[in-house]
Amino acid sequence: MFSEIKKYSNCELLVINNVTTATALDVGIRIQRNDGFKEITRAANKFGEACGTQYYEGLSDNSNIVVSCMSGVGLSEEIKRMMLESLSNKFEIITMDYKDLKQTLENHEQKFFDKTKFVVTTTDIDTNLDIDIINIYDIMEKNGYARFEKLLLNSGEQKPNIEALMNKMLKFFTIEGIKDRLQFLNPDVVIDEVQLITQRYQEYYDISLDGKTKLNLYMHLSLMIERMLVNSRKQENPSVSFEGDKEKEFYSVSKTIFKGIELKYNFQVNDYEISLMYQLLHFYI
Repeated sequence: MFSEIKKYSNCELLVINNVTTATALDVGIRIQRNDGFKEITRAANKFGEACGTQYYEGLSDNSNIVVSCMSGVGLSEEIKRMMLESLSNKFEIITMDYKDLKQTLENHEQKFFDKTKFVVTTTDIDTNLDIDIINIYDIMEKNGYARFEKLLLNSGEQKPNIEALMNKMLKFFTIEGIKDRLQFLNPDVVIDEVQLITQRYQEYYDISLDGKTKLNLYMHLSLMIERMLVNSRKQENPSVSFEGDKEKEFYSVSKTIFKGIELKYNFQVNDYEISLMYQLLHFYI
């Protein structure tokens, strides 16, 4: 409606949906006393969600990133929260339901998204518009993260902020993945332990693991710690041997890295669990 009316007017335009008598009177009084246009729009926005307003052409009048998740607005809001906590807040983060996003892309022209930097989704979506759309799960892959980083850097974001956002997302998705599988441990507590273990492996071997590998490690380590707690007195695992200098070095390094959680939780990480860690990491070391 805004776009259609705007075609016939060069003046500032405010469109208000579901206008109530109170809203109309308030706006009229503000116009009569010559309040500024922005002040009037801010006042109109305070009348509740049912009374939607539009005073700009397009999705937003600010530089923005759209976050849309098929699983619901809840996940979108979590990603928005992590972005607001990590990034420099140069952008407005707009959350949309997946169906709403799809319809918006289908029903509007390129100009509608002029201030949209890119779209983050959990499900791939096709469009004929020239707009960058990236899947949140692709960001966990090396190539996907490089593209995500480039989009943010080109938008004026700082690299340390992007890394901080990535760490928050990894932590969030790990907790989501393990919270229903842990019987005793608090996932919010154990995630700090596994992040530290992963960091020590990276520091020792001077490697940088991609998001997907980190996510796999975080989940594996979290479940491993609980397995050790539950089965600390059982010897049901097959015996393993570490052959070759590379494997022996990994075994020795791992015993040192795991010493902290062994003392904290009063168990010993057995050779079989270390061999599983080696299978996850041997491509990188």
